[in-house]
Amino acid sequence: MAVKDFDHALKYKPDNTDAWIGRANTYSTLKKFDLALPDYNKYMEFDHTNAKAYLWRGTALCNLSRYKEALTDFNKCLEMDPKNDNAFYWRGITFYKLNDFNASVKDLTTSLEFNPQQSEPYSWRGLAYYNLKRYNESIEDYNKSHRAKSEGCCGFCKIVRFHIMN
Repeated sequence: MAVKDFDHALKYKPDNTDAWIGRANTYSTLKKFDLALPDYNKYMEFDHTNAKAYLWRGTALCNLSRYKEALTDFNKCLEMDPKNDNAFYWRGITFYKLNDFNASVKDLTTSLEFNPQQSEPYSWRGLAYYNLKRYNESIEDYNKSHRAKSEGCCGFCKIVRFHIMN
């Protein structure tokens, strides 16, 4: 329903930035990142000063496995908002996907410094530590992630535990 509302708004006012970003975020929530990306791009034609827009577009790019483009957006977001823990988190995941595990650990650690209650950065950092053969730190992060008990971490925690125990 929301997408149709945004479609309607854009039909009558194509420069409606709220509609462009709203529809893009709706598509992202629906995990339709391929549909979200053009809307983020259109929004940014009107407003290229919104740090969150770079974060959101970077997240869509990361989910589309377009990691180098995602890094550019996360860097731009952090240039505008150097304390954005979500940008550090997503850039850390992106570095992980690019097999740059040291950079991944660094960004995920920074994300955790801003928000230590999150479990997902511990999970990803634990995986990065595992790939760096830093097994004790990987186990510590698995335990921290497990203690945080966020629903989103369970799959990552199992992966870390499986790799460490085998």
